[in-house]
Amino acid sequence: MKRKAFTLMELMVTIVIIGIMAGFSLPQYQKAIRKSHERDAIVQLTALQAANIMYFAKNNAYLPAAASLAAINTGLNINIIANDLTYTYTRSSTTAFTASALWDEAGTTNDFMLVVNQALISAANPCCSTSTPGQCPTRASC
Repeated sequence: MKRKAFTLMELMVTIVIIGIMAGFSLPQYQKAIRKSHERDAIVQLTALQAANIMYFAKNNAYLPAAASLAAINTGLNINIIANDLTYTYTRSSTTAFTASALWDEAGTTNDFMLVVNQALISAANPCCSTSTPGQCPTRASC
């Protein structure tokens, strides 16, 4: 009776090939996660800006400074979800505000911050700010 089985060499070659494939795919996966967070922040900040423009139309002033995401959501009657991002909002005058979303990736220097203000949404608004040059996947720097 003959047994059919894999040899140790075939098994080792298979494991090496899988390891090489994983080595190439992991950085691409991390880049995709980073880009996903950036796009999520853009969508959320655009919604915040649109809601704040409607708030301005009703109250002749932008939302007063808010200390938390819950205060922003309540004040503008929207539902921004944090999704690993930290949001801040300040109002320097009744006609000017700045909102930002910070992604702080634990254990790395891949952090970035997107900033939006009362100006029209364009390629430069929201803009990306980072301590490491070239870390903004799609947005221009502030």
